[in-house]
Amino acid sequence: MPRFCTRCGQQSANDARFCHACGAPLQRPVTIVPAGAGPRRGLLLGAGLVLGLAVLVALGVWLLFGRTDGPSNAELETAAAQWLHQNESSLMEDACLDNLNYAANPLLLDAGDQSARQWMAVLVKAGVYAKPRQVEDGMGTRWRYDREPQAARYIRDGRLCVASGIKVAGVRVLHAGSPELERLPPGVSIPDNWAFAQLDLQWTGLAAWAQQPAVQQQLPGLASDRTQRIMLLKSAQGAWLLPSPAEQIGMQLQLRSLIAGAAVGKAVQEFSQKLGQALGQPGAPASEPSAAAPQSKGFFEWLKSLMSSRN
Repeated sequence: MPRFCTRCGQQSANDARFCHACGAPLQRPVTIVPAGAGPRRGLLLGAGLVLGLAVLVALGVWLLFGRTDGPSNAELETAAAQWLHQNESSLMEDACLDNLNYAANPLLLDAGDQSARQWMAVLVKAGVYAKPRQVEDGMGTRWRYDREPQAARYIRDGRLCVASGIKVAGVRVLHAGSPELERLPPGVSIPDNWAFAQLDLQWTGLAAWAQQPAVQQQLPGLASDRTQRIMLLKSAQGAWLLPSPAEQIGMQLQLRSLIAGAAVGKAVQEFSQKLGQALGQPGAPASEPSAAAPQSKGFFEWLKSLMSSRN
C-alpha cells in the first residue's frame, strides 16, 4: 500500500525509509492481528510438540524393552539358519549310505552276494551305475559295476547320498497350547524369556528314484519333509537368540529348580489334604475311592522328546 509522510503529506515509494520531499522518517505499516489468533497459534504449536514427544517416548520404550509378542520373523529365521548350520551334517546321515565301497570305481561284488547285487540293480535302474559284467581276477568270478556320468551327483566322500542338502522351508513360534507341544508336567510352566519354534525342513536336490521302496528301506529316516523344534532365549537386550551350550546348561539347571519347586508344592498340598481328612477338620474333602491319576512323564523326558532332532 502507498506510504505518506506524516509531516508534509507527500507520497513516497513503498520501501522508502525517508520522505523524498522533506526528509522526515517514514513509519512502517502496522499489521493488525485478529483478537485470539495469537493464543490459538500457541495452543496448536504446543499440541504438536506434545504429540511429537509422545511418539518419541513410545518409540524409545519399544526399542528399550523390546516386543512382548515373542520372537520376530527375522529373529526366527536367524536362529533357524544357525541351528541348521550346526546340525546339517547329522541331518544328512538320513540321506546318505555307506553300505558299500562307493569310493571305488569300478565297484566289484562277489558273484554270490545276492543282497548287494539286488541293491545295485536299483542303482543301475536309476542310472547311477552301468549294467554289470562278469570279470575274473584273483578273487574268482565277480561282478563289475562302472559309474555312469551322473554318479558324481550322488557319490560324495565315499557315500551314496540321495539328496544334495537340506534347507529350512518355514519357521514359526509355538505358543502355549499348540498341538505340536505336548502338555507340560503339572505345576511347571515355561519362563517368559523362553520360546519354542518349529522348523519345517526340506531336502534339496532329492533324487526322483529316492522314493522307491528299496531306497526307503535302506534309508528309513528319509522323508520328503520333516519338522524340528528348537528353543530360543531372550537376551538382556531384548533379542531372541539360539542359546549357546553354556546357556543351555543354565536353562537345564533352571528347569531342575522349577521341577523341584512344583514337586514340593504338590507334596505339601497332598499332605495338607490328607492331614485334614485324618483330623476330621470341617470342610476337609471326604476320602473317596477314585481311579489312580495318570502319571505324567518327567519334564526332562518331555523336553527330550520335544527337542528330538527329527520326527
